[in-house]
Amino acid sequence: MKLAAAALFLVLIVLSVLYVLFMQRPKQYNQEITVGNTAVHIAIADDVSEQINGLSGVGKLCRDCGMLFVFPQAKLQRFWMHGMQFPLDFVFIRDSRIVELAENVPVKDGSGNISQIHSLEEADMVLELPAGFVAKNNISIGSPLSGLGEGRVR
Repeated sequence: MKLAAAALFLVLIVLSVLYVLFMQRPKQYNQEITVGNTAVHIAIADDVSEQINGLSGVGKLCRDCGMLFVFPQAKLQRFWMHGMQFPLDFVFIRDSRIVELAENVPVKDGSGNISQIHSLEEADMVLELPAGFVAKNNISIGSPLSGLGEGRVR
């Protein structure tokens, strides 16, 4: 009985460690891009299913990680913070250049409703980053993105 309890305890510890590691990097951060002069490890959301889920339900995001949403054409973008557990910076991109920023977007607005973001500029990509990343790394409108291949991630 003691051996079974010890084995169960060990399994729980291993699962707990895996859970913490998974929460640090919730998606496959299999590509590195440069935003301005800063390297970012990204997960790519380029299909509707991935875009709907985004970072919802993720408990934590590493400080240099983000999710890049890739759309077939530039348009006004709308995002909401449904299922989010931490605030984000949003970087709106068109033709590999930053066209708009939304910084420190809280999960809920001042009325307690889920925050919604509506871009004023058309964008073909949107990069979600941990809140404060934009300010800390001096990211600004007009800054280039590199590492995207021929201007796009596919």
